[in-house]
Amino acid sequence: MKHNIALLLLLLCRCVYGQQPSLPAWMPNKGITFTGLAGAWQTANKQLNNSAFLDKGWQLGGELTVPLFKHLDIALQGSYSGLSSGTATDFVRSQYQLQNGTIQATAPGGLDGGHLYSFTAGPQLRWNIGRLSIAPGISAGYMQLTRKGNSLSDSLSLNGSDRKQQVTFLTTDALQANGLVVVPRLQLGVALTQLLSIQAGISYMAGPTINSNSEVLQPYGEARNNQYTAGQYLEGKAVSRNISTAFTAWNLQTGIAFSLPGNKANALKPIPENGFAPARLTTPSASTPSSRTDSSQSSIKATAPVIVTPNGNITASLHQQNLYIHYIPSSFPQSSYRLVIWRIRDGRRTAVVQQEYGPHWNGIVAGKLLQVDSTGLSLYEAQLTAYYKPGVAGAKAGSNLLQFTASTVPVYENNGQSNMAQFNIQNNCTVDHLFQLDSTRCLGGDTIRVFGHAQILPNAAGVTSGVLTFDPTFIETTTSTSVTPINLQPGSAVNVTTTSPTSFSFDVTGDMCNKQLRVFYDFSYQCPTLNVPAHIPCADTISLPCCICTYCDDPQNMNITEGTKNVTQNSGNIQVQQQFSITPHNITAVTAQLVYIEESDIDPACRNCAANEAVVYHFTGNQQAQWNGGSAITATAGNSTHTFPAKLIRWTSNNQGNLQLQMQLGLPGLASLECCTRKIRCCIRYTFTNRDCKTCERLVCYSILQTAQRGTHQ
Repeated sequence: MKHNIALLLLLLCRCVYGQQPSLPAWMPNKGITFTGLAGAWQTANKQLNNSAFLDKGWQLGGELTVPLFKHLDIALQGSYSGLSSGTATDFVRSQYQLQNGTIQATAPGGLDGGHLYSFTAGPQLRWNIGRLSIAPGISAGYMQLTRKGNSLSDSLSLNGSDRKQQVTFLTTDALQANGLVVVPRLQLGVALTQLLSIQAGISYMAGPTINSNSEVLQPYGEARNNQYTAGQYLEGKAVSRNISTAFTAWNLQTGIAFSLPGNKANALKPIPENGFAPARLTTPSASTPSSRTDSSQSSIKATAPVIVTPNGNITASLHQQNLYIHYIPSSFPQSSYRLVIWRIRDGRRTAVVQQEYGPHWNGIVAGKLLQVDSTGLSLYEAQLTAYYKPGVAGAKAGSNLLQFTASTVPVYENNGQSNMAQFNIQNNCTVDHLFQLDSTRCLGGDTIRVFGHAQILPNAAGVTSGVLTFDPTFIETTTSTSVTPINLQPGSAVNVTTTSPTSFSFDVTGDMCNKQLRVFYDFSYQCPTLNVPAHIPCADTISLPCCICTYCDDPQNMNITEGTKNVTQNSGNIQVQQQFSITPHNITAVTAQLVYIEESDIDPACRNCAANEAVVYHFTGNQQAQWNGGSAITATAGNSTHTFPAKLIRWTSNNQGNLQLQMQLGLPGLASLECCTRKIRCCIRYTFTNRDCKTCERLVCYSILQTAQRGTHQ
């Protein structure tokens, strides 16, 4: 997503008072701070640009900061933005192209871009490092967006005549939206004096839903090279667009901050010359509430993680200098993990690994943390614990310590601890392997096939073959949902060698659009020097595609293949032959509708009246359909009287397979001079309705050179 952000500087002057404490000239000694901020505004949501036509603009704002604790402030902000509607002009310029000329769409009185007001307040953390200050925060409040209606139009003439007609390409209704806005932000400051600093910041606004109503011109017929004629624009019609999307915007500000002086008791102590203050370790006081026992917080039940392998006293090798812990994550997606591994020797347990990992830990433990006896085997026990790591919502303060809890705190089964898993590690038979998830393919419906290959890499242990065994359950990591693979080829256990890669595949079903699939498997092999086989629990992840957009895109629902087509000119009409192949369900109704006609200009001497003007560019005569070479089916007219000539015709059936259509269309008159010709292009929309009452369509266009002589054309 691309954002264009311009920068505007606003300087605000404020008077300050009070005696300055004896600190360095730049050392902050702040009380209440006033900041004048200005910047440019650009929507981060492309849908707002394309629907409400809101564009970037300038912004003026101010901020009042009140310190509460050493590193915690309350910040109040107000801002006003003037927006532009340049995207409306860009929309018309890009969407509407004229074949012989240029569209110069304008708006009477100019385009109104709109105005945005916002007032917010919220907590802000602040740290001072020398002259530099860093202040992340989040605020919430009220915003109001207003904009007048706009209209873009141009005057066009038909066939170069002097008479011009007004064509409106885009009309937007007046826009008004207000409601709650949430603004996370980050500010950086550089102190010039004790009370004066330069501030710069970036913020992101997330506000209410914007309901935009507009009308856009739909030209008549079909474009040629993305261009339309003036006649197509004049014959076009307005189409309403009603789009709702959430308001989002980026802000970039800079300005000058003035602070009222604080008292000496609250003044910061001078920082040593090296720029770093001595570190101090603080611990929570007894009165600090615990996120696990806070009665004000709601709770959810979360499962504990489960160590799948290694377990059951199996033997594992260090793969690529790492040990792989294969585990099923906690059902609470924000869980972090604490792993403890004990080494067992002479009946005593000694902790050798105590590590913490984030919510998306890949199960890898550095091999350098583990040791192996000279015998080649060592016995270990492992336990994995899930815990909630405090986030940044719902601040609670206590004695120079900021502790944060979430609105939803999990309560874990078994205190979040997995059962003990006991395993051996061997060090004298390490074999690495290649495992690659190559690609995916949509098979129809919600089924996706995943392809991959695996191979044992050359090794000094002399191992030339092994077995790759897929777990019965994988994990869709986006929602932590279990996924059962089906149709595993060549099977759930795949033999791999050092000779050449072994290919495999499996299928998954369900809603997998743009989701991540984590595949678990066990790689095992037999060491020539040991009687105990080695098992390496492993995993890999692949992104899954979006397969089906609409009913008609799925060949399992309606598979329509366009076949041969032929157009033959007879006296005063043309015969159109069109072939389709349609599966897999029986078709109960077929329609054909003439939806587009285009003629070339001809010499006035070639103009002539048709024998029957009522049949020109209408279906007339005998219109037939034939399924799989069977009996002919005669069409009925689709007008209210069910009589020919007609613009739409219909066949009823209950078949699938090869469909052959034969239709007749009337032509306009043409003088019988040998030099007279007319180029004609027409398009017919075919619809096919199956037994489930689902209708899909195909648009087929035909070109013919009409002559005064009888001939065959395609």
